[in-house]
Parts: sequence; C-alpha cells; structure tokens
Amino acid sequence: MDTKEKHMEFEQYFNLGTREVPLLRWLYILCFPLAKLFAWLRLSPFAITTLSNIMIIASLYFLLSDLPWLFALGWLSGLILDICDGMVARINNLSSANGSFYDHFSDQIKIVLICIVLFVKYDGLYIQIVSVLIGVLFLLLGNVNQTIAHRSFRLSSSPRERKESDNNQDQEESRVTFVRGVYASLFLMYGNTMLYFIPVGFGEITASVFTTFFLIILVKSIFMSVYRLIKLNSEFTIHGVKWK
Repeated sequence: MDTKEKHMEFEQYFNLGTREVPLLRWLYILCFPLAKLFAWLRLSPFAITTLSNIMIIASLYFLLSDLPWLFALGWLSGLILDICDGMVARINNLSSANGSFYDHFSDQIKIVLICIVLFVKYDGLYIQIVSVLIGVLFLLLGNVNQTIAHRSFRLSSSPRERKESDNNQDQEESRVTFVRGVYASLFLMYGNTMLYFIPVGFGEITASVFTTFFLIILVKSIFMSVYRLIKLNSEFTIHGVKWK
C-alpha cells in the first residue's frame, strides 16, 4: 500500500470539510488517535456528543467565573470531543440521521449559549450587539444549510454522476494552493471556526475582536449559502430565470 492509499484509508473517516480546510484537517489528524480509542472502547457517538456538551457547559461556567484558562481548556476539550463523535460513528459504522441531527443541533446550542454568556458577562453595548447577532444569524445559517441539504438530496443525480462528482472533488483537492488553504482555514465556516471563541475570556476587547471576526465569517457564509440555495432552485436560460 503506497503513501497515497494510506492517506485515503486514514482520511475516509474525516469530515468532508477537511478537503477544503487544512486547519480542520490537522485538527482531525490530531484527534484521530483519540477517536480510535473511543471506537475500540465501543463508546457510542451519542455518548461522546453528550460528553462534549457537558464540557462546553462546564467551560461556560468557568467563563462566567472569570477563569479564562479553564474556559479555554474546557472549550477546546469540547471541540475535540465534537470532532471525535463523527469519526467514531464512521469507524464503527454507526452513522445515522438521528445522530447527525443531535450533533448539528448541539453545535447550534453551543453557539447560542456562549453568546448568552458573553452578553451577560460583558457590559459593553458593542459586544452585546455582536453576541445577539451571532446567536440569531448562526441559527439562520443552520436552517439555510439544512434546506440546502434536503434540496440537494431531492435533486441528486444518478449514482454514476455522483461518483464522477466525487472524483472531480478529489482532483480539485490536489490543486489547493497554500494561499487558498490559509484563506479556507480562516474564513470558511467549519468546525475550525469554533477555535475563535477560545480567547473570549481574556477581556472584553479581546472578546470583541474575535467575535467580530466570527461575525464577519458568519455573514459571508450566509450570503454564500443563500446564493447556493438560489442556484439549486433556479436555472438561467436565454429567456431569463426559471425556478425549479
């Protein structure tokens, strides 16, 4: 087995976002040994997701208690567990629609909770406004992406065409440049963006900077998702726009 085949076998358990985001890929690589251990111990993805939620709630308590280092450690631990649950599901062939819903719903709750905590913790009007916007817009993004997923499934092509599409994605992955990789790691809304909340316990100014950056990425992601949804539901012809 050559190096490329080993990488393909190794990364078959990764989230599809790792194809676009090098930072997310490295996070998955670092978490993979822990995921293998959880899989060997036969821990269910549901249990791991629940443990991740518990770690996040504990970290938010540390944030309110002005313990920024404990918050950062707890938040990072929750993120690591959140990465592991999906890999364990794929390793042990336990992937399910209910598990996927629970995982994505938990992600939305985590963002909403940290926005509430930031709103309560800091008195500045700016950070409070940004916190409210993040909470509302993140829920909106989740709903738009869910609509896209359902619409894409209904409009999905034949298995042969889907396979060709996957092959094209693999070829595109090999052409990703360093600059594009850095851009994707910073500005694409995947699990890596949860890292931006780690420093928010180190003062209101620091929290304002990182939440503003997260808000910019969030707004950009909403525009991209809405544009994709419009493309899925429309077709441009010489006579104008035809809605599907």
